[in-house]
Amino acid sequence: DPVRVSLACNTDLSQDLDFNVNQVTSYAEQLKRLYDLISTLLSVKSGLKELRIPDKWLLSKLRSLISSLNQAMENFEIRKAANIILYDIYNALKDYFDMVEVPNDEVIYKVLSVWIRALSPFVPHTAEELWSKISDSFVSLEKYPTEQEVQSYPEALFEVNYLNQIVENVRELEDILGKKADRVIIYVDNSPRGKMLIKKVIEYIDKGIPMREFV
Repeated sequence: DPVRVSLACNTDLSQDLDFNVNQVTSYAEQLKRLYDLISTLLSVKSGLKELRIPDKWLLSKLRSLISSLNQAMENFEIRKAANIILYDIYNALKDYFDMVEVPNDEVIYKVLSVWIRALSPFVPHTAEELWSKISDSFVSLEKYPTEQEVQSYPEALFEVNYLNQIVENVRELEDILGKKADRVIIYVDNSPRGKMLIKKVIEYIDKGIPMREFV
């Protein structure tokens, strides 16, 4: 599987195959991390059913990534597609667990089901082994995931991104000052216009309109 994905990502359709040992090793290491994470998550049963902001954010993020993945596949952007399924979805799950101590079982199962199916064309052996942990069928016979399978929650996506931006801004200020802040005071615009702008941002996110058109 590492050799397969490395060759697929390193070769232009108009060029000869390019074998890169270092990249094969890098993909092998990432596949090991990915396999271990998925296997661990499949064995965890929290019993939690509540759909919280981080859960909604993860689903929304997954929907966006699957949309980008399918677009990349249609345009034969193999390296971009591979990066999404090997790294971006993995990183989204890591970010999710930075926000929660206990995962939502249904959300995690949904994410893993979509993720393993997305992995299948790139790393079929790994995908089949992982799929066998949740189903008696073959993942190669399953439908390739689409963004329509995953619910989107624009408000949750906006909330988490907004909070991350605040954290990033505070860290930048600390870097400028050269010391860690003892206390941070954040002023929130609670005016009707501020609320209207937030509502419009959410609507734009929901419709997939680029933020530059809004600004």
